[in-house]
Amino acid sequence: MTKLIPAAALLIGLLGACSSNAPETTKKNAATDTFFSLANFFDQEATRLDSLQPRLRKHVRMNEEEEEKILENVDFGAELALFRGYDINRKSWVDKYQADSVYLNGNLQRIDYQAREPDLTTQELHIEFDPTGKVAAITIVGQSATFLASNNNWLHYTTNQGYTIKTEQKNRAAETVNILIEGEFMAPE
Repeated sequence: MTKLIPAAALLIGLLGACSSNAPETTKKNAATDTFFSLANFFDQEATRLDSLQPRLRKHVRMNEEEEEKILENVDFGAELALFRGYDINRKSWVDKYQADSVYLNGNLQRIDYQAREPDLTTQELHIEFDPTGKVAAITIVGQSATFLASNNNWLHYTTNQGYTIKTEQKNRAAETVNILIEGEFMAPE
């Protein structure tokens, strides 16, 4: 049971490594962004969280097995890497996604991206903003496939609260694996 969190992290990490949406560079200029940059946002979040050093309550369920731990001294760059890997901000993808923005009283409330092609790893990306214009939440619907398995992923990040990752991995040679990972930011002790 105590090996569930590392095993799930390894499996999720492998899912991210299979992603064809990996950013081309780690630093981009916001003025040249085609779409909202998940890479820049999660780099900034990792830096912010690393400086605050909140504890992380991490709950992992893999099929019927469950485990929960409270982690300290978390490397948030590594913890948020899967989210970062779904970045769609590439000039070459300008025609690959439909973008819709929602405004209320002149303030940006939400940006929604929908893939125009079924084989793109990031199928949907939703960014919600708070009344001050800061990112409040991000939801990602993704997919990936190899010869051995296909994965459907749902990721949700809420600023200052935590994240949820749900993955369904359908394997050709084994049973389907369902993974749920929930991370909750907690005040340092």
